[in-house]
Amino acid sequence: MINSITPPQPFKNKINKTYYSKVFKELNTSPKTMLMVAKKTGIERAYICWIIKQMRENKKVEVFCHDLCKVSKHKAGYYTTNPDLFKKNFQTVLF
Repeated sequence: MINSITPPQPFKNKINKTYYSKVFKELNTSPKTMLMVAKKTGIERAYICWIIKQMRENKKVEVFCHDLCKVSKHKAGYYTTNPDLFKKNFQTVLF
């Protein structure tokens, strides 16, 4: 059984910071899918998935929209780290 909680091996050393900063910068320029970031940076998509999971937990990234990926031609989420593109939450209370 695969343990989905433990990160991939490179995240146990200093490569983590390099990958994190590359992905962060790439998503800050314009919204992209994980596959688009993988093709651009050369980082495997499994690592990008883990990095985006960490960023989502820390509220550093948001899904900008769902559209067809320019690489795979399948519907995928476009992510952004640009705070100007984050969705605004105007609802402060439920009732």
